[in-house]
Amino acid sequence: MFFLLIILAFLVPFSIANKKVVLVKLFPFSYEISIPLYLLITGIFFIAFVFGYMFSKVTNFKLKKNGK
Repeated sequence: MFFLLIILAFLVPFSIANKKVVLVKLFPFSYEISIPLYLLITGIFFIAFVFGYMFSKVTNFKLKKNGK
């Protein structure tokens, strides 16, 4: 719960300061989307966090498997 409050303490002012809408284009495709900058940045951080978590779990699993 405390960790969530810390994240919100940083996320709310960040979201208020970055309301500008940006256009995101996916290079090989002709697909584009307009989203607020704060959603883009927090989404990238969330995806990076999930991939980092998965990578650490796989690494720890391999280390535990080799240790047995």
